[in-house]
Amino acid sequence: GWLVGSTIALLLAPESGEKLRGELRSRSTNFMGEIQSAAETRRKQLEDQLAALRNAQRHLRQGGALLLDLFNPDVGRLAAVDGLQELADHWQDDQTGAQVVKWAVRSVDWAEQIQETIFIYEETLPDGSSRRTTCPFQLRFLWRNEAELMLQAAGLAVEAVWGDFEG
Repeated sequence: GWLVGSTIALLLAPESGEKLRGELRSRSTNFMGEIQSAAETRRKQLEDQLAALRNAQRHLRQGGALLLDLFNPDVGRLAAVDGLQELADHWQDDQTGAQVVKWAVRSVDWAEQIQETIFIYEETLPDGSSRRTTCPFQLRFLWRNEAELMLQAAGLAVEAVWGDFEG
């Protein structure tokens, strides 16, 4: 989309043909460089993940099993809360007596399969003072077929897949 829009804008611009062609070449070269850089970064990430699985496989005893607890994103829910701050939980801390409110802010990069999360803990202490703690983290998620393919590439066999801890 960006490249097509830029091309049309440049074609309509009142510039010489040679200057226009030069600008198009420059922009397309930059664009292709960005694509290649992103692809290389992604390839490196996948190689690192595969290396970790191969390392786990090497450490298993004969007949041993590797159990993985993977994040299985609820696409509809994540799309609905993307960028919103929502109440995640609240409780009273038995040790300090503080009232704790936990907020969650999530944003998802579907192309990179990364969920950025910030947990915000707001504590109101018995003396009336308050404290705020933030806990940001990233979570890379895999789709089931991708995970199974990576496990196979690491020399592991998938024996079973469960939906949750209940079986």
